[in-house]
Amino acid sequence: MAVFERQDDKRIKRWCKWQWNPITGCEYDCGYCPGVEKVRLLYSRTRKEAFSTFMPRLWPERFDAPHKTPIPEANTSGNRNVMVGCTGDIFGDWVEAEHIEILLDIVRDTPQWNYILLTKNPKRYLEFQLPLNCWIGAKIDEQKEVKPAIEIFSQLKAAVKFVSCDPMVVWLQFPTLEPFDWVIIGPKPKTKARPAFNPPKIWVSGLAKQAWASGCKFFAKHLDDPRYKAYPGDGKPILDSAG
Repeated sequence: MAVFERQDDKRIKRWCKWQWNPITGCEYDCGYCPGVEKVRLLYSRTRKEAFSTFMPRLWPERFDAPHKTPIPEANTSGNRNVMVGCTGDIFGDWVEAEHIEILLDIVRDTPQWNYILLTKNPKRYLEFQLPLNCWIGAKIDEQKEVKPAIEIFSQLKAAVKFVSCDPMVVWLQFPTLEPFDWVIIGPKPKTKARPAFNPPKIWVSGLAKQAWASGCKFFAKHLDDPRYKAYPGDGKPILDSAG
């Protein structure tokens, strides 16, 4: 029986307990991708061989997971939040619009869950009517991606709109954070070929201050400072945070 998987990233379990991967695969080949590195380590493959496992694939047998997973009694943001497409990018240009529509219909039909969508290709959000029970995000790791994301998110409506700079590998400058409700940053994980990289303190504090001034929540994966651990709802019922 297909059900949601438990979130395997311990750093985000407080605001997201589940993951759902009905579409997997990615064609970006980001050098820091933890999924590719995990495959490489598990099977002693070269990076090229590991990346080959990330060819796009549709998993119809996983479509029933939102209906089959027992609903947690607690209706807080973390317990009913589901990250969609952790092992790929479901809004990549290589994913057929028909397949995305199938998933969005499932999301609409299961309002007991709150879904978190994240993509490096946010322009595709504009092609679809996004369900109300979604948080939508843009993954940004290069300065050239900032302006397009701001322009796109200024046109979108959602309960929560967020930007994820995870990993934050360059000092990103945002002319404004007004279109967003939440900012996430994180470190680059260690791989066999590269050391770990934590964003310098000045990068973190500067973006945090800008986020707070804009009314955004701010969450830093790699830091324990409670000032940098805010997320939408902060444990309140998800319907409250969507209101």
